[in-house]
Amino acid sequence: LAEITPPAHLNPYDGPMRVAARLLECHGDIPKSISWMEYFTHEGKRYLAYPPMASLLLVPYAALGGDALGQAVFNSGLILGTSFLLFRVFAAVPTLRPLGLVAAVLYVVGTPVLSSARVGSVWLLMHSEGNFFLTLALWLAVARRSFGWAGCAFMVAAQVRYAILMAGPVFAILALLQTGSWRLGGRSILRFAIGCLPSGLLVLGYNFAFFGDPFFSSYLATWAQWGQPPMRFSTDYVWRNLVFYTTAMPVWTEAWPHLVFPSGGQTIFVMSPFFLGALVPRWQSALVRAAVPGVLLMFAFYLSYSFQGSTQFGSRYMQDLYPLLFPVALSAFGRPASLWRWLLGAGAAVGVFVNVFGTLTAIP
Repeated sequence: LAEITPPAHLNPYDGPMRVAARLLECHGDIPKSISWMEYFTHEGKRYLAYPPMASLLLVPYAALGGDALGQAVFNSGLILGTSFLLFRVFAAVPTLRPLGLVAAVLYVVGTPVLSSARVGSVWLLMHSEGNFFLTLALWLAVARRSFGWAGCAFMVAAQVRYAILMAGPVFAILALLQTGSWRLGGRSILRFAIGCLPSGLLVLGYNFAFFGDPFFSSYLATWAQWGQPPMRFSTDYVWRNLVFYTTAMPVWTEAWPHLVFPSGGQTIFVMSPFFLGALVPRWQSALVRAAVPGVLLMFAFYLSYSFQGSTQFGSRYMQDLYPLLFPVALSAFGRPASLWRWLLGAGAAVGVFVNVFGTLTAIP
């Protein structure tokens, strides 16, 4: 990660970093001199067209001088932290523990997360922020059984990537499965809900301070000013998106580098073939049983969304599913038969090759 992370001056799409620096001066807008950033206007000022939590998370980093290192360094730090947390989540589940190091390594070099580190743009940073705090929430719930703090981390993730809200039932199911009691599980769920309040209130306060409306939505404001249609979700998009998410492939050409990755994106099953294990998970652990509904709900969210991402390596929207998808998919390869270890080895080898090769050749 240190080798491929770009310095600050090579990352032009660093909107959250710039907003974080402005927030230290009690300003939430971006300077009028910056016109290339995606923004909306409010009372004559320009604001970043993305959830405020994406910038708020960078404020402590900016206060410590992170502006000099740049947004990409923060992004790579989140990737490394998520890898470590994923290892700790696996370590807390007996049936997954032998695959903890495999999961941690594959997260970084066996998925398009590697290309995220090399680019570090605003769009990829938001996925890294969501992944880190969702994985943190899982670790707090599974390993520490601290559902109050898990709720806090979960809401941070959900305020960066709204699709993560669909993973809320995962923690309710975990609470019930871990306690084996409706009464004790209900208490854990209540603590989780209370834990969601601080980060949620932080965003409401931000919106009220700058826009006078706690429920102001940067996305809706941006779409309205860009003239985008209000209907962003529809069953009309499901088939088109399903075909893309399951079949989009890189292209083979005669010229170097031979394997080309069109910017429209590619399916996770060719970028990281070991995710095919999600089709035949091993159901012994409470984490896997709880995570499967979350994977399905988040996937359904993106199936019905009007867009699939753009200018991407792999499928960046699917990165939001990784914290849940890793334990579900790798659980399949924890079966005792040696065939499963060979299949995991083959899937991991292909995933590492595709992502390392693609990151070094396809990403400028």
